[in-house]
Amino acid sequence: VVTTPSIADAAATPRSDIMAQYLSDLTANILRNKENPEYGFNLGTADLWFPILSAYPEYRHPLKPMLKSGVVAPWGTYTQIDERIASGEAIIRNLWLGKALSEGWLGASTSN
Repeated sequence: VVTTPSIADAAATPRSDIMAQYLSDLTANILRNKENPEYGFNLGTADLWFPILSAYPEYRHPLKPMLKSGVVAPWGTYTQIDERIASGEAIIRNLWLGKALSEGWLGASTSN
């Protein structure tokens, strides 16, 4: 299960620690899916998975069939959207970038 830190946790946690936890969660989720092919999980926002898959491209290979079968999916946004503080243009750009990375890097279709 991918754990997403709360805003307070994220503010107090160094980015490297968040990425290390995400990599650990991703590894565990991939292994769970190998044991049970119906086990699905969400990759989260592109700002989480993109740096990991850039640094560790070997993780993309096991994700491809999971993405194709639909048991794994990205959120389809670059970062988590907070519509209270972002302009409409920023929200559209966030959606566009998340969709572009999801489709280009992962071959995943998004519903955005």
